[in-house]
Amino acid sequence: MAPCIVDQNTKIGKDAIKALNLASIRKAIPEEAFKKSAFISTQYMLRDYACWSGSVYAIYSLSTSSSWSTMPFWQQACATLLFWNLAGFFMWCIFMVGHDCGHTTFSESQLINDVMGLLTHGSLLVPFHPWQVSL
Repeated sequence: MAPCIVDQNTKIGKDAIKALNLASIRKAIPEEAFKKSAFISTQYMLRDYACWSGSVYAIYSLSTSSSWSTMPFWQQACATLLFWNLAGFFMWCIFMVGHDCGHTTFSESQLINDVMGLLTHGSLLVPFHPWQVSL
């Protein structure tokens, strides 16, 4: 049987533990990934809001159209399930933007981090400052 990569009692496991450390992982990531940019962060945030809004608009348009009442229940359920998944995904993306604001990785400015964190978490009805101080 092949040894487990995290088994510290084998040579393979010891080599893997040496290779998997924070310094080697950071070294493998391009340096520009560690630069904070409020402009790029805001672009991602706006994209997430646009996609969330688009999914809400799509289900609203469908559910208020005349074709909704003629659709079989299973099609209505599938459309609703698709909406829940799409909207939930982009809501999670928005939460992660706020999460990054709490870790001060959204921008170099603490004020911008706080304001954007309040906006993103507030739109999801998630408290920002109590979560931020619990870090």
